[in-house]
Amino acid sequence: MWTKVTWTRVFLFPNIVVCAQFQFSFSSLQVVFIASGQDSKSSVRLSPESVAKLYCQRDFDGARTKTETYSEMDHLYLWPAEPGWDGATLVRRYRVLSSHIDDTHAVVTVEYEALGDISAWEFKEEHKSTQVEFKLELGSKEWEWKNDEPELITSALAWRITAPTFEPHISVPYAIKHFSSLPRNDSDPDRHLEKVLARLRAIQ
Repeated sequence: MWTKVTWTRVFLFPNIVVCAQFQFSFSSLQVVFIASGQDSKSSVRLSPESVAKLYCQRDFDGARTKTETYSEMDHLYLWPAEPGWDGATLVRRYRVLSSHIDDTHAVVTVEYEALGDISAWEFKEEHKSTQVEFKLELGSKEWEWKNDEPELITSALAWRITAPTFEPHISVPYAIKHFSSLPRNDSDPDRHLEKVLARLRAIQ
């Protein structure tokens, strides 16, 4: 009579967790997947590189420039809040150069193709390549605002960015869309906003 052995093992893939149950005898091997999935909002189960990419893409799309979309970012980093930025860095593209994990810490290096610094009234064009080293930690703490005060709470185990904080890095199409929606008024008699928009359209 053959002996059947059963055991369960959890596999950590870059973007998903799969829990599999193995049953085998000398004559057969059966693999039964009993659970799999990923919370679409949480960064839990994402690799450090995936967290950094998600942060960069949402930043690129302008999520850090508006209150109504900033919540898309807050589960990706581990700091209470950001300062109110007066401007942003305009970027053509970005790419991940490297990713290194050391136990519960990681560093992901991202290269930006920057076009210059921009505000509602001015665009200082300067084409250059810059690198940012995102530092991440694997942990089960995150910040939450309660009664207008930040509070460190227990949350799902996840990789979160701990540094650095820097001004938004936005794409040219988003910059055109954002600045086109700003109101025109008497505080801009020299039409600086229209001049900025004209330069943005010229380089897109």
